Amino acid sequence: MALKLNKIPKEVKGDTKPTKLKVGSNKSDDSGSEKPKKPTHSMLKKGKAAKEALVAEQQAAQVRDEQRENQVFRFYIKPEAERVISFLDGGLDVDGDLDSVCYYEHTINNPAQKYPKYVCINDPANGVECPVCASGNTPYFATVFTVLTHEKWISKKEKKEYEGSIQLFVAKTGVADKLRKKAKKHEHGLVGATFEVSRTNADAFNVGDDFDFVQTNTLEELAEMFPDCEVKPLDYDEVIKVHSPEELLALGFGTATAAVGGEAGVDEDAVV
Repeated sequence: MALKLNKIPKEVKGDTKPTKLKVGSNKSDDSGSEKPKKPTHSMLKKGKAAKEALVAEQQAAQVRDEQRENQVFRFYIKPEAERVISFLDGGLDVDGDLDSVCYYEHTINNPAQKYPKYVCINDPANGVECPVCASGNTPYFATVFTVLTHEKWISKKEKKEYEGSIQLFVAKTGVADKLRKKAKKHEHGLVGATFEVSRTNADAFNVGDDFDFVQTNTLEELAEMFPDCEVKPLDYDEVIKVHSPEELLALGFGTATAAVGGEAGVDEDAVV
C-alpha cells in the first residue's frame, strides 16, 4: 500500500552577521588597572611531556577516525517543523511492553563540534569511573530506535537525489514514554508504524514532541517503497561507540582540558 504523505515544508535559514569583538590594550589605563599577567610556565612541551602529548593526540585521532567510519545521522527536527518517519524496530516484549535498547548518554555543550555525544561508562560495581561524569557533565537516560525518514535528499558527495534515509532515533525519557503508550496500541508495537512527527517549539524535544499515527506497513512493504534504503534495524553495537576510560581521558575528559571528538550531532545532507 502506498503512503500518501504531506510534503515537508522547506526551512528558511536566517541571515546572521558576524559580530566584531573589541580587543583591549595590554597597557594600564588611567583607572590604575593592571596589565594581564603572562603565563608562569611555558606552553611548549619537551621531552617526556611532549611524548605523552603525542600519544594522547594519536589516541584521540584514532577515536575520531572510528567515529567517522561508523557515523549514522541522528534524527532531528527543526523547531516548528514536521517530518514523516517509520520505525523499523521497537516491538513488544513477552510482557507487552516496548522492547528497546537503552543506555545513559552525555551531551557536550560545544556548538562548534555540533554537541558531541558520549555513552556514560560509569559502573561503580565494577570499579569503572566515567571521566565525562568526573568532568561535571550529568548523563541522561536514552532509548534508541531505528527510523526510516521519508524525505527526498541530495547527497553532497555524489550530487544525487535519494528518497528516504536510515537514521538513529534517540529518545529521552519524555519521548520514550509517549512512544511506549503508542506501541501498546498496535500488535507489533512500533515496528513498521509511520508517524507524522512535529516539534512545536524550540524548547520541545529535538526529535519532536507530537506523534500523529498514519499507518502500519511491514518492513518488506517499506523496502519496496524506498528502494534507496536498506530497510532494517541498525546494528547498535556498530553505530553507538562505547569508549574506554583511557580513550575518554585521551580526549580531555577528567581534566581541565576541553574534550574533542565524540559522536557527531546533527549535520544532515540537503533535504529537498
